[in-house]
Amino acid sequence: MLTAPELESQVDMAIATLRPYTRGKRVYGVSGSRYHNSLEMSLDRMVIEQLGGEFYGVEAIVHLQGADKVMYTAHRMGGGLLYAAGGLDKVSIWMDVAEAQGSMPHIDLVVCAHYHFYVEVRTKCRVLVQAPCWQARTPWEVLSINPGKTQPMIGGIIIEVTPIGISMEHRTYDLPHIYDRLVMEGL
Repeated sequence: MLTAPELESQVDMAIATLRPYTRGKRVYGVSGSRYHNSLEMSLDRMVIEQLGGEFYGVEAIVHLQGADKVMYTAHRMGGGLLYAAGGLDKVSIWMDVAEAQGSMPHIDLVVCAHYHFYVEVRTKCRVLVQAPCWQARTPWEVLSINPGKTQPMIGGIIIEVTPIGISMEHRTYDLPHIYDRLVMEGL
């Protein structure tokens, strides 16, 4: 899945990977980075809709029925340059400000991705999580500045939201060093 060049194969593998976790559950989705996608069609939308879910585009505020909770989700949010949870902390502070001004509802759960590592922050009134990814590290000049920090986590998160709380399970897998091998083996 991490290296399949055909877009149809990537969609099929994503659905096969996610289906066991989504059967009988509500599924929500937003679009990811455009450079991981197709110009002709939304692969994100295809995956979410084939799983029977609701696709929202760039971002969404979702009232989670039956749980009396509100979720905000978007692919990309601020990231922390040194402290990994710094971006999520900033998002939470500004959500508190927007709520106090009456311009946003109270948000119980924030879900994002983009930075390719798992971070979870819990406060008294909110849970924020940044999901890992499904892309192996590829050579890029920007990432070469801090190679230790830019090693992605491969995996995903399973979130259960009920009237009594929000539980989170993250699953990560060994990182395949595809490009490292090519360089080390002289290919």
